[in-house]
Amino acid sequence: MGLVYADAIDPCHKYVLLSINFMSMIFSFTVVIVASVTIHSAHKFGDLLDAHSLTLPGVVLLFALLILPLSLIGCYGAHTNNYKILNYYSTCTLVIVIVQFVLIILMFLYNATFVATVQDGMQDVFNEYGQGDLQLDVSIDKVQHKYKCCGVMNYTDWSSYTYGNETNIADGCCLISFKDCGHNYFLKPNPPEIFNKGCYDAISDNLKPLGRSLRVMFLMLALMQMVSVSLGCHLAGRHKSNDDSGKGPFSPE
Repeated sequence: MGLVYADAIDPCHKYVLLSINFMSMIFSFTVVIVASVTIHSAHKFGDLLDAHSLTLPGVVLLFALLILPLSLIGCYGAHTNNYKILNYYSTCTLVIVIVQFVLIILMFLYNATFVATVQDGMQDVFNEYGQGDLQLDVSIDKVQHKYKCCGVMNYTDWSSYTYGNETNIADGCCLISFKDCGHNYFLKPNPPEIFNKGCYDAISDNLKPLGRSLRVMFLMLALMQMVSVSLGCHLAGRHKSNDDSGKGPFSPE
């Protein structure tokens, strides 16, 4: 009596699942780094960006951190042929994948709303300029001068801010910045040279490459998890079927 492999396809799926989960762990770790760098980069803009602006990198970071241990569990379940672990892994991963795709759809559907929310938040911050918070004033001036921008959309925004009052702009808008260089800017016949670009565009241009990379990585991570769920469910079903029939990887011929 010889021994014949009871299910010739299982080893192939097993090693594919191991490979995909190993790749997921490496990829998730890369996503954690990119998301962390994005959040750190956003902090360069001081008080101009509120918590809403960090929603995307924060969500991507959270999912990458969740997928890291799940991928390890998937590797262990596939390696040990433990269908209970594979079932747990597949169920958790499926929930994460569904939420990921819902978020991806929402990102596309509500991108304009997100942009408007960020812009409104920046408008609120700029409107606090010159109201007694010296640290905020210095932060806004520093960002505007460093990134060569003025106002949220452009320098005319300052006319509607409390400090601007249709006459002033922030000192950080001036090409050559000094105290009160923006005072009575809209009333001067020969005002000083200023930056014309809006700070939203300046910040967006600075963070856009990282933001685009995060979106692509988030989608790729979801696709990899879909394949993992499919293989995990298949292996769990095969191993459970073998256990129920009293067969292991090998069965007597």
